[in-house]
Amino acid sequence: ILCFALALSTTTHAQTTSYELTVTDAAHHLAEVAVTFPNVTEKALTVKLPVWRSGRYEILNLGKNLRDMSAKQNGHSLTVTQIDKNTWKVFLKSPGAVTFNYEVYANMLRHRVAHIDDSHAFLDASGVFIYAPKFRDQALTVSLNVPENWASRSGMEQTNDHQFKASDYDQLVDSPIESGIHEFVSFDVNDKKYGI
Repeated sequence: ILCFALALSTTTHAQTTSYELTVTDAAHHLAEVAVTFPNVTEKALTVKLPVWRSGRYEILNLGKNLRDMSAKQNGHSLTVTQIDKNTWKVFLKSPGAVTFNYEVYANMLRHRVAHIDDSHAFLDASGVFIYAPKFRDQALTVSLNVPENWASRSGMEQTNDHQFKASDYDQLVDSPIESGIHEFVSFDVNDKKYGI
């Protein structure tokens, strides 16, 4: 039973898309993102960024804030081709995990899409995290590398100080992340814990 549980745990982890965002230059609103899609079996993988944000009913050009898109598989660089303003495609050399890396310019606070400065990072996934339609319904994790004195919160389940997990990409998009120099207060009402 223990061997079966360990095998199941390993398989589940291998099937999880992982997002890692590192604030690289807060003063200039910059962050690096690494997204790993597991077990890609197709010869070509398409990734997209939404052209919308939850609660804002207009088409937005969010892809303009991503630059230097690259992809690797087993340590080898792959060619990434941009198909349109929010779609990229990469051709694989063999089945397996693929990691995309890119830089995000996050200075769209007015549209509540993404904003990074010396005091905080507000991240709406629609303007920050690409997705592969094939993996849209699969579980994922999000990890943040932010200044040491920052605290992170989101509507997703928090698994560590700066780490969250979601059941799928839609839950991620519906759960903005706020990280920064904040004071949080928690309280109980009717035996339920709340935080603000």
